[in-house]
Amino acid sequence: MRIKAGRVTENATVCPLRASDTSLLSSAPRRQLFNYRSPKFALRSKPVFYCICASVGREECPLKMSMSRSVPLLLLVLCGATDFAGACSCSPEHPQQAYCNADVVIRAKVVGRKEVVTGNDAYGYPIKMIRYDVKQLKMFKGPNGEIDTIFTGPSSALCGVNLESNGKQEYLITGNLNSNGTLRINLCDYIESWESLSLTQKKSLGPRYQMGCDCKIVQCPIIPCSISEPVECLWTDWVLEGTVQGTQAQHYTCVKRSDSSCAWYRGSTPPKKEFMDIEEP
Repeated sequence: MRIKAGRVTENATVCPLRASDTSLLSSAPRRQLFNYRSPKFALRSKPVFYCICASVGREECPLKMSMSRSVPLLLLVLCGATDFAGACSCSPEHPQQAYCNADVVIRAKVVGRKEVVTGNDAYGYPIKMIRYDVKQLKMFKGPNGEIDTIFTGPSSALCGVNLESNGKQEYLITGNLNSNGTLRINLCDYIESWESLSLTQKKSLGPRYQMGCDCKIVQCPIIPCSISEPVECLWTDWVLEGTVQGTQAQHYTCVKRSDSSCAWYRGSTPPKKEFMDIEEP
């Protein structure tokens, strides 16, 4: 099992440790973690023990063994104090970052939902996924042709995204393509109801966000903070407003100007030439 960039690979599953098992983790660090679960960013003050196990399809962690056998098990799995979505802890992204990092960005309705088996893992357990049937309304970024199916994990513990499948709710969905060309999403992706987006966010999808993909949006975790390069835009929503859905996320785009420096631009209209031609002192 590997964990990379705040994400758990698909051959890992997360399940809670029973109260009788937590004694095995007396040496595990108890710390508060910032966990980003789209679309909210929250600090969990009461940690719950979870165990990330190298298997898929099991209903519980295989901890029904003696203490002597449990000790080496702890060397093979990652256990710690985190909340229910600990497996999907990842850094929050400005909507523009999410756009730039995604293979696919679409506006769509979900019209169907089904649990499917997509194969077996290395241990022979079935790999279960949720397949959403979607009606694509508009593609802002992606391959040629419409997206009609999306795959996600079977539960939030496996980074799965729960979407309304009655065809009434419209979503902005960002995600990445698997090697076989299918679209897969998880809790770390930027997925919002279309009606919750600001006018600026809706207008920026496409060329506006794309013109800043060479820029770097840097989150300010604590004051004081600053940028270190001209290509950076400092994102202060969390430290100033206590939310990652603040003013800069709702109304600003980080754009690249004529001198190759980057700066925040506010508004739904395209940047004027005067703004683009401003040079950094």
